[in-house]
Amino acid sequence: MVKLIALNGATCSGKTTVCKSLANYDDEIWHLSLDNFYKDRREYPDLNGWTNLEHPDNFRYSDLEACLIGAKNGTPTGYNGYNVKSGACDLLMDFPTGNIIIIEGLYVVYQEAVRRMFDLTIFLEIDEKSQRKRWSSRERKDISYFDQVVLPMQRTYLCPLKESVDFVIDGTTPLPQIVRRIKNLI
Repeated sequence: MVKLIALNGATCSGKTTVCKSLANYDDEIWHLSLDNFYKDRREYPDLNGWTNLEHPDNFRYSDLEACLIGAKNGTPTGYNGYNVKSGACDLLMDFPTGNIIIIEGLYVVYQEAVRRMFDLTIFLEIDEKSQRKRWSSRERKDISYFDQVVLPMQRTYLCPLKESVDFVIDGTTPLPQIVRRIKNLI
C-alpha cells in the first residue's frame, strides 16, 4: 500500500533538496512538487505591485486531491502540470506510482481535505535570516519581492500551518541529519 507524505515549508527551507536526497537514498521513494499544481499565471493576485506567486489560492488543490485518491486506490492518475515557461497548465504529466510518495511544497497541507489524505505531514521550518540568505544566493528576483511578498504571505498563511502537521523539523539542520530523521519517521 502506498504511503503519502507531505513536506511543507517556507520558500528556501530546503524542501526540494531534502526530497531529492531521500529519493537518492531509497529508490522506493518518489517525490513531486506542489508547483506542478499551480493555476494559470494569469489568475495570480497582485501584492505591492508584484505578481504574487506565494498565495495559497494559486494552487489547484482539487487536481492534487484527485491524484492522491488515485495513488491511494492504486490507479495512476494523469494531470495537467504547470509549465513555468508558458505560465499555463499545459504539460501532460503522470502522478508518480510507488510505495512512498512525498509531495513537497509551500502549501501542501493548506487545505484540510488534502492534508487528511497524507499518512505523515512534516513542516520544514527556517528562520527569516537564514531564509533571506538562501533567497539571495539562489533566486534571481529582486530582494524587494522577498520582503514585500514572500514574508507577508508566509507570516499570514504558512506559519499557522506548523500547528496542523505531525512533525516540525529545523531546515537549518545539516542535510544528512534531516534525511535520517525523515527516513526514520517513514
